[in-house]
Amino acid sequence: MADLYTWLQNNAAVSLFITLIFYYLCLALYRRFNHTALLQPVMTSIVAIITTLTLLEIPYETYFKYNYPIHLLLGPATVALAIPLFKNRERIKQLAVPLFLAVIIGGSVAVFASVLIAWSFDASHDVLLSLTPKSVTTPIALSVSESIGAIPSLTAAFVLITGVIGAVIAEPLFKLIGEHDDGIKGMSIGIAAHGVGTAKALEISPQCGAFSALSMGLTGAYTALVLPYAVDILRSQGLIP
Repeated sequence: MADLYTWLQNNAAVSLFITLIFYYLCLALYRRFNHTALLQPVMTSIVAIITTLTLLEIPYETYFKYNYPIHLLLGPATVALAIPLFKNRERIKQLAVPLFLAVIIGGSVAVFASVLIAWSFDASHDVLLSLTPKSVTTPIALSVSESIGAIPSLTAAFVLITGVIGAVIAEPLFKLIGEHDDGIKGMSIGIAAHGVGTAKALEISPQCGAFSALSMGLTGAYTALVLPYAVDILRSQGLIP
């Protein structure tokens, strides 16, 4: 049994298989029950993977390392979102000004609101910094987190949680407030829930997915440009260590 555990813990194929098989099964379950929000495949597969890693005593660092081929696909997957953007370019031109304003306001609120809430619960300095890029897509969030002296692994967790929550509550929230415009839905999802939310937006409609992809990219660019500069100013004034 000890030899089996050792083999499972150090076999790259096992880690990849765990990721792929659980996501496939969770996606099938999600589709089987008509895209029920509480069965969102990213959320359910995370629970299944964490449980499996714990039972098999596979360290997260080992699992992360062996799933590197999947991480490499994040870039091409993001670039592929240009396709729905191109198809909806005329509608995007019509909403260009509201879109840019929404990105600036939404991106700023996402940072300040999360930090304020965490600060009110006496969160540590590292947690506060790691929270700030939580509403942008993972590759950008990790880069920003490192540049401002936060903890990238903690930021990755916050990003994932943010995306899953956004994907789960998006449609019920839109129904609650009576929002029917797919462009506005997409803008909201992309700003608040980045890549995971954009996957959900593409399920709603191609137009919703296009606006989500665009607002996700613009929010990421805005955060990457402004946040490190803002943190540097706060440090120079002695407001943060």
